[in-house]
Amino acid sequence: MSVRAYKLAAPFTIFKIQKSMRITIITIGSYGDVQPYIALGLGLQAAGHNVCLATHASFKPVICSRGLDFFPIACDPSVILESEAGRAWLDSGSNPVLFFRRLSHLVEPVLQQLLIDCWTACQNAQAIVLAQLGICVAYPVIENLGVPYCMAYLQPITPTCAFPSPFFPAKPSWLPIDRGYYNRLTYSLSVQALWKLVRPTGNKVRKEDLNWPPLPSRWFVDQLWRQDKNFLRLQLQRSPTTNRLDRQEPYHRLLVPGSSARLAAASRTGGFPGGRPTTGLYWLW
Repeated sequence: MSVRAYKLAAPFTIFKIQKSMRITIITIGSYGDVQPYIALGLGLQAAGHNVCLATHASFKPVICSRGLDFFPIACDPSVILESEAGRAWLDSGSNPVLFFRRLSHLVEPVLQQLLIDCWTACQNAQAIVLAQLGICVAYPVIENLGVPYCMAYLQPITPTCAFPSPFFPAKPSWLPIDRGYYNRLTYSLSVQALWKLVRPTGNKVRKEDLNWPPLPSRWFVDQLWRQDKNFLRLQLQRSPTTNRLDRQEPYHRLLVPGSSARLAAASRTGGFPGGRPTTGLYWLW
């Protein structure tokens, strides 16, 4: 394993509260959504932790060949994308309305099993890492487990004036609003659209399978923004001598962007709060 993979674990020193932890990484999507978290898993493994990737069965061989544990979650992305609904979704282009509407039709048949599988994958975990799509799918069913978790996303999800959400195109020239305002707005709209897609099935699983209360319409939006604010507060409360958080801190509220430091720098000039560690891209060597 490369030194690069080991360095990926550096921003996750918060997980070193115990010498060795069972960490489950949840990632959903294509190989491009899985490969970076294999690299992250190797870094955490090199730091002394036991790592399990929870993702689709088609990726089991490459994950296990790297010496990481594997847990299967529902659906085969290649089959879904080759379906009529999958092709329609891919043809939605830069139209965010069509993108989210067709995505809803695409995932609705498998969403309930995805939620249940994500919950099952975390039963023995002592810490959980949520990838980009894993956040909106797994978060509603793991937030009551009492297990520390963090969000390790590959694209920015915190509002910034510098650029729009990855789910939206650049501001159209005909739209009569400020570009910075448009860019910030796209992040709120993206999160709300994803939560609207997941919430009905998420609440069904919570009620029927987990006996948990339903989540309100703005719950996911409020949770993400709260994580962001709490992370900045926790950064200020690090020990000046060890640069680590105290054991009693609520360390389940952590975001670790796996994106380029250049993107983070550009974001800060566009109203993106600073103070976050940025690992750089998760490369698998």
